Amino acid sequence: MGPLALVSVICLISCHSMSKPKNENEVVPLSINLKNVTHVDQAQMFTPVLRFSEFPKSVLSYFPEGMADPGQPFSLGCVREKDSPPSQLLVAAVSKQYFIVSHVSGGIVVGFEMEIFALSGDKAEIIWQGSGGDTRISGLKATIESDYLAKNARAPRPGAVAKEKLRQSGPIK
Repeated sequence: MGPLALVSVICLISCHSMSKPKNENEVVPLSINLKNVTHVDQAQMFTPVLRFSEFPKSVLSYFPEGMADPGQPFSLGCVREKDSPPSQLLVAAVSKQYFIVSHVSGGIVVGFEMEIFALSGDKAEIIWQGSGGDTRISGLKATIESDYLAKNARAPRPGAVAKEKLRQSGPIK
């Protein structure tokens, strides 16, 4: 095989491997230990959630204006564009008992946010909320299993809590 043919084969192999980048957030379950939030040292299997429409129904009410899927446009600034959600999904994962979401939100200050929800039947409750998170499921795991959560927690957004209480109370009669 001549040098030109060898270069061609190497180029084809490298182009093929680059044409299909591995998406770490494909639906591959990952064990995450939430002991820094739940104070129970037990890992759970989490499956990545790739779209806002795939969020557990009980969690959707916490994001009444929706959330853009990864790579989709959203309103990054203070002035919202019509039909443009105020945030964009970075990475999310669900287990039988918990849902974790990391997203970027627009506004006066652009923020990277993360929430951890406890799931019970048709109800969801924020058990941890703060700044940070990651764009990769392995990064989310590393963040959650480190001492980051204790240092960066804050009270849940009043609007989300109020809207959830309204939703749970049912229609006004």
